[in-house]
Amino acid sequence: MTAASAPDVFAARAVQAHDVHAACALYDLVSPPLRRQLDAIVFGSRRQRMQVAALAVAPRSILMQMCGDAEPMLARRLARNPRLAADDLVRLAHGQDGVVLARIASLQAAPAQLLALLATHPEATVRERVAAHPGAPQPVLAALAADPSRAVRLTLACNPATPTATLACLWSDDDCLNQLILHHPQCPPSRLQELHAAPLLAAAQARHRATPPAILERLLASPEAPVRAAATRNPMLAQPLAERSACDRAILVRRALARRSGLDLRVQQQLAQDPDEWVRRWLARSIGTQDAVLQQLAMDASAAVRRAVARAVRCPPALWPVLAGDSCAWVRAGIACRTDLPGAIIAQLAGDVDIDVQAGLSRQRHAPLALLQANAAHADADVRRAVILNVHAPAAVLHAMVDDVYPLNRFLLLRHANLAAADRLQFSGDPDPQVRFAFFTSLPTSPAPSTTPVQS
Repeated sequence: MTAASAPDVFAARAVQAHDVHAACALYDLVSPPLRRQLDAIVFGSRRQRMQVAALAVAPRSILMQMCGDAEPMLARRLARNPRLAADDLVRLAHGQDGVVLARIASLQAAPAQLLALLATHPEATVRERVAAHPGAPQPVLAALAADPSRAVRLTLACNPATPTATLACLWSDDDCLNQLILHHPQCPPSRLQELHAAPLLAAAQARHRATPPAILERLLASPEAPVRAAATRNPMLAQPLAERSACDRAILVRRALARRSGLDLRVQQQLAQDPDEWVRRWLARSIGTQDAVLQQLAMDASAAVRRAVARAVRCPPALWPVLAGDSCAWVRAGIACRTDLPGAIIAQLAGDVDIDVQAGLSRQRHAPLALLQANAAHADADVRRAVILNVHAPAAVLHAMVDDVYPLNRFLLLRHANLAAADRLQFSGDPDPQVRFAFFTSLPTSPAPSTTPVQS
């Protein structure tokens, strides 16, 4: 079978089997005569159109044909499909109800002109979706600042695209709304330069990186622990001031401090002895924690802390053998999941019966062939999947998993670059439609055909 003829051959089989998924996958790849036969499968009945409209991987060339004059239930499914382009959404929106229009306004491809029109819709749910859209024009967002619906204004305050001037207009006596404005990266500077007494607002102000250092220092003295924790976590707070929180009575504040990088060794050693487990865990995961402190934490009584050391980016290689021999399987798995383990550590863990350990080893670049072969036949689907996710797994190992009982494993296996062509071909008749679709879309592509809209 040649690459050029393969799509037509598979399409002919899809017509005989009445396979909707295969028809969608092959639609843009086949010759016009076969495409007309596929039309009968894709558009032949209302049930088939509904099925295709909900298929997030269906080609746009099919979906666009259903957008004109779509009946309400079909339109609702189409309005959730991310494959539609701006022109398709404009056609789909014509004459539809608020449910469909709200879904259209939620799609990334919704054009600015359509969003401007929907911003004046009488239903608040439609305007709310426009207020959340990152592509909405700024004049539209500015107009929504005066919207009578509180939900619309709250959503607008969460939109990263909302400009500073619009946020300034949103400020009101509603603390929940004001909190969202203080969280926003474009928060008006004047609101960050005044000290807020309400704990809800003070905590949001303490988190913002544009809050002046003098204000952060005052917030650090707040009687409210969440406010002090937010100020401590803020990287704009001077390090010496933040380190004072090591003696704070509130666990929440000390946890925030443990997450900062660049702490003084004395402070790190103090936090390493903190009675709260999460303080020690955050310290172990911090990129700035020094080797001496990590060595201390690697001997911690809490397995969760030792696991955090094993997963730490800067965990010293000298600790790997120690943690690989830990009595807790979750700690050993933390080491097994590190990238590019040396052969000695892989050999040390190779006989481990824990599933997570074996899954971690199966993804190692230097995993021995014998280990990959054994785990390719492992009883646990996660371990087998780890072998599949190893980009260095050879074709002979992958061959053993072609008939894996778990559809997700077969789907991922199909995408593996090392899978032999003969093994890949077997997926054309896979019992799972998603796997078949992935196989057909992996065939050589050809230019998309011209299409004519169909009636729903």
